[in-house]
Amino acid sequence: MNFSEENVEHTGMMGRKVFLHGLTLRDGEQAPGMVFGVEQKLEITKSLSAAGIQYIEAGFPATSKMEQRGLKNNANAGLSLKITCLCSGMGKDIDIAKLCDADGVIIELTVSYPRIKYQLDWEVQRQ
Repeated sequence: MNFSEENVEHTGMMGRKVFLHGLTLRDGEQAPGMVFGVEQKLEITKSLSAAGIQYIEAGFPATSKMEQRGLKNNANAGLSLKITCLCSGMGKDIDIAKLCDADGVIIELTVSYPRIKYQLDWEVQRQ
């Protein structure tokens, strides 16, 4: 209902294209006990593609070899949607995503002092 012509007209969005970005594969696995296998991920990706989703966030490849296999499998399935993945701001995470043939990455940058200092082990300069 939010995208009815009547509502869109008043937002200045008329004539603009809406892109749909699915988080099912990455965000869905954050529920306790939920893990998708490589083949399950491909089936979900095919369903999302058939539903007209243009982009999906297919995982967080730095977390495991299985995650990397699933991402690469989806990226090379020849579907019409674009495969993206989540990466931290660490160069090594982005390098892993490249090896998985992702079409793009979504880079998560933390602004929390404890995470920057202790998790990422980055030098922090306070002003």
